Amino acid sequence: AMYVNPPMPTEITFAIIETEMTPTNDFASTYLFGKPTSSSFRLTVSFDDGSEITTYAGMDTVVYNISDSTLGCGTVDKDEDTVTVSEGAIACSQVCVDVKVQVGSLTFEATDCSDVVHLTEVRTSISVQGQDVMTLYRMPCNSSSFERGTLVTTARLSP
Repeated sequence: AMYVNPPMPTEITFAIIETEMTPTNDFASTYLFGKPTSSSFRLTVSFDDGSEITTYAGMDTVVYNISDSTLGCGTVDKDEDTVTVSEGAIACSQVCVDVKVQVGSLTFEATDCSDVVHLTEVRTSISVQGQDVMTLYRMPCNSSSFERGTLVTTARLSP
């Protein structure tokens, strides 16, 4: 008789790749800011012999859910191994994914989160020689010319 002693799973690690994402309808996703609306994630199963399996994510014994604390903030696509921030996630500051993995008779659980950012402010100002001004004045010698001003637009993302 031959006995095989396969390695036993000891833990899982789960990570959402993008640390900041934005809702699909938020201007933070435009090319100016480039914040992604979705992210892939990585699931690794570690075994007692030091080996790891990184292709476990799509297995039937793996279940993904948006965490109760961030319900409505995103969706998980198991087939694509992605999480996407929901269009209506205006009040969300994070999207978190819970994963539950069944390996034989053992169950492992993990959670990871990504911050949700929004475009919160856009300001435009005009300056003349480094000083913010409200009005550009006509040049004294030529009534069709004005002072030279510089427009500066700043935008702020939350949080």
